[in-house]
Amino acid sequence: MSRKSCLFEIADRQQGYFTTQQAVKCGYSRTNLHRYVASGEWVKEQRGIYRLVH
Repeated sequence: MSRKSCLFEIADRQQGYFTTQQAVKCGYSRTNLHRYVASGEWVKEQRGIYRLVH
């Protein structure tokens, strides 16, 4: 399963939200999470909590 699919499955069960830990568990690098926010794929809701944009 791809990391994007893994994260989508988690976020889908949580109304689109996921944590930093969940993203890392799916294979995303903790140091690069800001790039997904900057690209518009994710929205940072609070410290350590993100939402997928779809």
